[in-house]
Formats: sequence, structure tokens, C-alpha cells
Amino acid sequence: MLDRYPATLPLFDIGWSAKPKSNWLVSTPERGPSKRRLLTTAQTSTYTGRCVFTQSELETFMEFWDDFLQCGVKSFLYPDYITGKDDWIEVRFAEQYSYTQSSDGRSYQMTIVLEVMP
Repeated sequence: MLDRYPATLPLFDIGWSAKPKSNWLVSTPERGPSKRRLLTTAQTSTYTGRCVFTQSELETFMEFWDDFLQCGVKSFLYPDYITGKDDWIEVRFAEQYSYTQSSDGRSYQMTIVLEVMP
């Protein structure tokens, strides 16, 4: 059973974007145009989003990252932004998260990149 993203943490409240990943292989022959072939019919996407965390929320996120996701390796369930419904989708981190501290030192702007699993 997969863990869910903690309900106490904000979601992509500043904004997000979605980008489908290419599922074809491109090869370049010695002559002529490049060739493409489909690798798989399973389409994946990447969600990139930003949210604001308090110090306490940042600590909760770090605990979720370290303990439940084994430093971002395991997949987990996250609300589906595409459908806008109460659906949960399986995702994993596509890259390391990053955050910056606000000028007043009271909050952190987090950037998260998630890969939607097929």
C-alpha cells in the first residue's frame, strides 16, 4: 500500500504545470531524416509545482521525504490536478526538491517536480 502525501501539508498553492513525457525513441541514420519509433504506449507526465511551507510544515515534509519515501526513491499518492476531482494518482519525485526562505524568515517557497506513474 502506498503512502499518501500528508494532509497537513499544502499542495501546489502558488501554481503548477504539467508536461507529457516523450514515449518515443529517436535515432539518426547516416543519411536521411531521423527515425522515430514508439517505446511504449504508457504515457507519463511531469507535474512541476510550487507551494509555501511554514517551518513546521517543512519539518513534516522532510520527515515524509526521509522516512516514508526513503529520500525520494519510493512512489506515493498525490491529488490529481488534471481531473480536479478527489482522485489520487501514483507519483514519484522526478528530481530533488528545492526551496528558498522568504525575506522575513517565516516561510519557505518549495518547488516540487513529480513524475506521474503510468
